[in-house]
Amino acid sequence: MANSKCLYCDEELVNKHLYYCPLNDSCEEHHGIYNDNTIKDVKFSDYFLERIQSIELPKGTYTQVNGGLGSNMFIRSDLKGNRHYLFMNQYDWGQYGKDSSRVPALKSFIYGFKAV
Repeated sequence: MANSKCLYCDEELVNKHLYYCPLNDSCEEHHGIYNDNTIKDVKFSDYFLERIQSIELPKGTYTQVNGGLGSNMFIRSDLKGNRHYLFMNQYDWGQYGKDSSRVPALKSFIYGFKAV
């Protein structure tokens, strides 16, 4: 039996992908994706917030910033220049089993964007 594909990003439907897919705006579960306004509500240090918000990012691109201890902040700039942020902590990489993996959400988040 073949795995189903996500309706929003065409990734394989594994784990809770449908809930974490950034392209699924109708989902009630929190995706962990922030914009320039909502990122300020997260409890990151002022230094880290200033650091990630000061990064120059061309439209249609993404980058990652090391957050320490296996955590990374992924930042993308859409074609309108709006920035979005996805934080992946040290437990999100699937090393504790497929149910703990948010890697499909990360793949969806950066899909179609060019790395810089």
